[in-house]
Amino acid sequence: MSDNEEMINEEMEQDNGQTLAIVDLCLFIVSNIGMFSDVFTDIPVIGKVLEGAGLFAFIIMIVLRVKYPQNRLGKVLMILMIVELVLAVIAAILFVLSCIACMNMCAGMG
Repeated sequence: MSDNEEMINEEMEQDNGQTLAIVDLCLFIVSNIGMFSDVFTDIPVIGKVLEGAGLFAFIIMIVLRVKYPQNRLGKVLMILMIVELVLAVIAAILFVLSCIACMNMCAGMG
């Protein structure tokens, strides 16, 4: 292969990585909009599609990081998803602790 062909192939690979990162970003945004919006709870099919969008965004992020490790948008999306996951775990722990505290307060009243 000539140097020109190698450069064209490299540019195409970068474009593919960028396209995949943009698709991943769109799925990430759609899943977060669906997660925080009560409008979609009346239509169960849309709710399931939005949940699936979050799962697909996570899977695409993994593929993106493996296949295109130098893609900046892929790195940013990975960091955003990890931060979101950590915040969700912290929120779940706080919710469980607050439920335990409420039950202890109710047990003390009776």
